[in-house]
Amino acid sequence: MGERLDKDKIWMASLDGELSASESTAFESGLGERETLRLRAEMKLETALGNALQRGGQCPVETWNRVLARIEGRSATRAPHWAAPRTLTFLLVASMALMAGSYWWNAEYLTHTPPQNRGQAYQFGPGSPIMAIGDSDVSAFAAHAETGATLEEARAFLASHKIQLQLTDFSEANPGSRHRVKLLGACKGVCPSGSLVELMYSCCNTPAKLVIAPRNCSGESLLRKALARGEVQYMTEVGAFLVGVVSHHDAHELVNMLKPVLPSLV
Repeated sequence: MGERLDKDKIWMASLDGELSASESTAFESGLGERETLRLRAEMKLETALGNALQRGGQCPVETWNRVLARIEGRSATRAPHWAAPRTLTFLLVASMALMAGSYWWNAEYLTHTPPQNRGQAYQFGPGSPIMAIGDSDVSAFAAHAETGATLEEARAFLASHKIQLQLTDFSEANPGSRHRVKLLGACKGVCPSGSLVELMYSCCNTPAKLVIAPRNCSGESLLRKALARGEVQYMTEVGAFLVGVVSHHDAHELVNMLKPVLPSLV
């Protein structure tokens, strides 16, 4: 019984993004296939609910009137003496839960601050940057790059940030692909520890980026949270790093350009 309660607590902490990168990895490695799918589904549900609250959506008048009529209709019918108190209790608890949820969301996520150095990410609460690309225009997106648009400069940028990964050209990594991909440059990701690195691309004239984080660091935790929020369309492990693909376009093939650095035989 106690073990089950502990697992439920860790499960909720995982949904709330309270686990560290190593704790999250250890917890998810112990889940079965069905539990992993359930966890991902619950993360997506929380993201959808949060987005709805953020937009300040209201219940349509027609829907509210229809539900109210059903409640009043049930109240008018004869029922056991315990039915009315139970219905009242249910409505009271549901109202309190909704108010508490709305308060938590506003306190935790709506107090955002603008980005410090570029317009492609925004801060929603401490340590929780949004990785979704804000620019829809490739030229505006490319303006955030901190390097030139050559493979050599991008490789040097990775090496300077201790990202031990081999970067190849898209056509070489994906022979026969129909995607038209152009390197735009590289930059540091929004992360308190500075452990996130981004490779910026144009994929079929749509902004796209590879977000790279070393394992067991704050960058990995942020990347996993972004995946749960639906801002990362694909994520995989490449060597000792976690790599996420971010784009409004299907750009999962970009990750094939990164390979682990082979150990030296000398």
